[in-house]
Amino acid sequence: DPASGKFYYHNRETNATQWEVPLRAAPPPLPAPPPESPDEEAPSEGEPAPEPAVAAAVEPVCETVGTSSPWEPAAVEPVCETVGTSSPWVPVKDASTGRFYYYNKELDVTQWEATEATDEPAEDLPQIERPWVRYKDLPSGRYYYYNMETTATRWKAPGSQSSDAEEPENVAPASKTSEAEEPERPESAAPVQPSQGLARESEHQVVAWEGEPRILDAGDTVRPWENVEHYCDGGLQVSTARSAWCQDGVHQLLVPFMKRWQSLELGFVEVRRRPDAEVPVVELDVCVPSEGWEVLGRIHMDGKTPVLEAVNGISAKTFGLDGSRCKKWRVWWKGPGGSTDVWDLNMLEAATEADAWVRDHGLMYDLGAALARLREPTMLSPQPSGAWISAPQHTVGLCVATMNRLWQLRMALPLNLLHCWPHRKYTRIHVVDFGSTDGTLEFLLKRCRAAIDAGLLVVYTTDQQSSWHASVAKNTAHMVATEDILVNLDGDNLVGADFPADVVRHFADGKYCVQYEDGEGTCGRIAVARKDFHFLHGYDEECYPMGAQDVDLVLRIKSLRGLDRYKKVRRRAFSQAIHNSLEQKVQNCVVAQRRLRWGQMDTVNRMLFQLRREDGQLRRNEGATQIGVRCWRADLPTS
Repeated sequence: DPASGKFYYHNRETNATQWEVPLRAAPPPLPAPPPESPDEEAPSEGEPAPEPAVAAAVEPVCETVGTSSPWEPAAVEPVCETVGTSSPWVPVKDASTGRFYYYNKELDVTQWEATEATDEPAEDLPQIERPWVRYKDLPSGRYYYYNMETTATRWKAPGSQSSDAEEPENVAPASKTSEAEEPERPESAAPVQPSQGLARESEHQVVAWEGEPRILDAGDTVRPWENVEHYCDGGLQVSTARSAWCQDGVHQLLVPFMKRWQSLELGFVEVRRRPDAEVPVVELDVCVPSEGWEVLGRIHMDGKTPVLEAVNGISAKTFGLDGSRCKKWRVWWKGPGGSTDVWDLNMLEAATEADAWVRDHGLMYDLGAALARLREPTMLSPQPSGAWISAPQHTVGLCVATMNRLWQLRMALPLNLLHCWPHRKYTRIHVVDFGSTDGTLEFLLKRCRAAIDAGLLVVYTTDQQSSWHASVAKNTAHMVATEDILVNLDGDNLVGADFPADVVRHFADGKYCVQYEDGEGTCGRIAVARKDFHFLHGYDEECYPMGAQDVDLVLRIKSLRGLDRYKKVRRRAFSQAIHNSLEQKVQNCVVAQRRLRWGQMDTVNRMLFQLRREDGQLRRNEGATQIGVRCWRADLPTS
């Protein structure tokens, strides 16, 4: 239809037209097969009824007697071609869904799935007449027969010598729902065979249609679930629907929760069904994934809404689902007094990928221990005695600057976030992205969103620096941080468990500069008091883009505070880095339209810095109006 762009159907024999797909234009919805045995007993009173078999919830592999139809999509050429050289099956395109179904020229049947060619003889199927049609039952592979006028079903072909009384009609046992995707259908579809085992209320009943709950009205027409109150006048109780919309026995609305999550309230959890749970399952356990499977809470249905009842070791809370903010990878719960809990999948997946990578490259990391620590209440800094103080003496800001180094950042940052998670009340990680074109910003905002929601991670971006300059970039990241202690953290560094607590402990002991250096790539891990960093005007920017800026900063702090206020920590668990070649170190640098090797820049910078220190210049960048460049918080994605 040129006006609407929709297909309509034209009957070349009667010259009639209609919008709906006519009978046999494509394989119809599959009616439920008859029972395996006529001796099946109905459930006794008080016992749960068997799960109803609903036509639309079954894989639509169906076969009809005869496929020639006078109906055809208007102005559309039929699309078909032979499948294989010896196969009787040919594909035909269904205009309403755009999918292909398959027609067997020898058996005169159709089905949705392609059938491979075989040398075995075709099954000898008896000829039948309308109103009977033949279908194939997927679980058993057997053919059964359906009367379109009386809605009777039977295994034996009509007209066979066996007695019709041997097989009762219209009793539909449960059939396993296929996981294969069905073609899309309109909300209001052709009449379907009503399910057995569900009592009608207000002349309507609940059925499973395309894997979702629907209303089957008095005229046996499927209606949207959203119209339940209109069609049923409030008389339909959800509890009477039993397991009509369950998947493997679990309520459809609970199935998406059955994963491992990172929770703000509960830490690392796994949602699962109890082994002894009765079907239909309308309550799931929220557990710690460990040997004992400690239960931290439960998710159950409150009417049509999932509800979380959680106990985090301190107090019990009840949360309702905030459906307007939920995504497949993030779940929002609304609690009492405006409290919230956010469950996230992405950061856990990113950390799992990173853990496998660092292990393959010989670095130390214990993902299991880090995940176990997610559940612990926010930890504060320890005293030398090992006791935990009641309040932090200092706050810690970890400062990260990056440009087109996603291949390293994605292997280090998720693991660092997990290690800092128990200390998030007094720790922040500030990441400034300098206009990366390798997907860095998208990774930060989507894969690390859990840490942003928790207030642990803050992401900034800037377009004020077109090439990499280490001193400018580090100054920018340090100037956005407002914590008491600033720690330079290169994007390829791993911090280790309880790193923020160790930093606080040393400053509580009177240190003003702590350098965590133990191996290649960790020289720049410098913790310094923010007031001293500002007094010295940060890293020296009047130099080549790479080389010696970290050593120069440490030496100036020693001169300012004295050697006794400086501490070098050599501990591999706190000081690891992903390897960089010298070429990789300078790949984003531009020096007067030519490239200098890292060694050349390092040598020149050391000489410049030494001359300035000997001249008593502890404060640098004196003529600059600011250190670093202007940056701003990145906008969070809405989807």
